[in-house]
Order: sequence, then structure tokens, then C-alpha cells
Amino acid sequence: MRIQMMTTSLLVDGFPPSYEAEDLARLFTAYSTVRSVLIVRSPTGASLGFGYVTLGSEAEVSAAIAALNGKRLHGRPLFLIRAEPPVSSTASRH
Repeated sequence: MRIQMMTTSLLVDGFPPSYEAEDLARLFTAYSTVRSVLIVRSPTGASLGFGYVTLGSEAEVSAAIAALNGKRLHGRPLFLIRAEPPVSSTASRH
């Protein structure tokens, strides 16, 4: 029997590398209370265009996925899936 754990975190891929944590948080505030944002960065500090957003509830995660998954942002489609952020990574937190 496989048990699926629900999470209030999303892996978000496809946002512009110029986005900072505040920009990514602003994108999600229409759908939820944003609890934290983590942008994954290269060793030089450049954004890799993906990160993690933790929202207020599972229902808010579902609403954000329904509204934003596949949405084009600056010409690039966003890809959202439920996922926990890594414990240790090269990132910037908000």
C-alpha cells in the first residue's frame, strides 16, 4: 500500500532568472498566503529559474496549481508540482 503525503510546498520551474524571491511570492499572493520562497541558485549566485514556494494550505496549493501551471510568464511556461524543498541547497530564502 502506497501512502501519499500532502504538502503545502510547490516546486516552481520556468520563471525568469531575473526573478527574486519577492517577485515569486507576489505571483502566488492572489491564491494563497505565501509562507516561504526558496530560489535555487548556481554557485555564482545566479538564479537557475526554479525554486520552491510554501503556501498556507493544501487547498491553496491546489488552487495555485490550477491557476498557474502552464501559464506563460515572460514567454516561458510555468511548471508546478507538489514537492518539499531540499533541506540543504544553494538557494536564497524569503
